[in-house]
Amino acid sequence: MLLESQMEMPSWVARLPNQVGYPAGGNLTADEWKGMLLVFCPLILPHIWAEWYPIAAADHEKAKINWKKKETARINRIANGTATATDRKGPPPEPKPIRMFENDPDLLLKFMSCCKILLAGTNHPTLVKPKFHYVTHIFQIIRDFGPVYGFWTFLFERLNKLLKSYDTNNHGDGELEVTFFREFHRDANLREVVRPYLMDLNQLLIWFGSAPKTRKKGCGGRADSGGAVHR
Repeated sequence: MLLESQMEMPSWVARLPNQVGYPAGGNLTADEWKGMLLVFCPLILPHIWAEWYPIAAADHEKAKINWKKKETARINRIANGTATATDRKGPPPEPKPIRMFENDPDLLLKFMSCCKILLAGTNHPTLVKPKFHYVTHIFQIIRDFGPVYGFWTFLFERLNKLLKSYDTNNHGDGELEVTFFREFHRDANLREVVRPYLMDLNQLLIWFGSAPKTRKKGCGGRADSGGAVHR
């Protein structure tokens, strides 16, 4: 199976936690959601379906066979008069439903189509959240306002993550906002002071042949030492 840890991605693509979808994996940031939905999931999900469906089907068939054996033995004990109190309570719990289906990809596409139809037809606050209803109009919005990159809030979401990393010392009554501004302003000034030295260091590494390539093939922009492309 193609694992996320085995994939080589550019430095500007967010890396995902090891346990995505589990409590131990934590909450995903906006950058991680973007990377998962646009990069990782389209590549990994087909491999998961192809590799794990036969295993899921075999496990489910084995569970059904074990259940039939237990139920047959229970019926025989009742017929022979050797039944226990547990036998008289009824058959053992049936196996859990199979966790994957062979036609999962088709079912997913049908489910997404149904969601689009239902979400577009209702705006009830207890059934459909405004954000989900908004998604059904995304095509018309793109026609009206242009590419999503021109009006999305992704940059603001990433900034929220940065602000949350600052130590606010539990300030309140307006002091919290001031603390955010001072820390952000201090970081911005520090980056401006360090930037020229980093550029000089990168140039020295290029001269000595030990710096990473600053151009990415096929990218119509300038790449900095960290691999990010600036257009």
